[in-house]
Amino acid sequence: LLPYLYFPIRASQYPLMDWGHPADLYSFWKHFKGGQYSVMMFTKEAPGRNWPYFWGKYPEEFTIIGIILILCGLYALLASSGRGKAHLLRFVMLLFFGCLLWSINFDILEINPYFLTAYFASVITMSFGAVWLVRLAKEKMRIGFATAMIGVALVFAGVQVFAHYKDVDES
Repeated sequence: LLPYLYFPIRASQYPLMDWGHPADLYSFWKHFKGGQYSVMMFTKEAPGRNWPYFWGKYPEEFTIIGIILILCGLYALLASSGRGKAHLLRFVMLLFFGCLLWSINFDILEINPYFLTAYFASVITMSFGAVWLVRLAKEKMRIGFATAMIGVALVFAGVQVFAHYKDVDES
């Protein structure tokens, strides 16, 4: 939080970019709390628009393979809860739903960056799903852990590239 201490110093020099002009204690506190944005929080329309938008974009972000890995990860975390890993399941659920329930109440056009924590929680869950699938493949097919992990990673990466290439092609 130390960079915030520089705000009043810089604001007192009247720079060209001076969002909120945090030169005095009141303005600094308002800026620190995000007072400029409070008019956009918890509006009546935002959740009704952002909740379906998030769930509409979610499969597009992760593809069907990612959704399967997330479900496998949730199963793996739930199954391992009896072995002292319940805190991991609570952690990813708190990250996901805490981010989502806060973000959907923000009435702005560019809402996608506010969903990043939910996406990070999904990726954490996906990694547990991938490890669970690799361990399952190792037990059932008697192949090496590294071979199974490389196979899962290649399939997932291939699906991601195929699904998103046209969206990010800059040629």
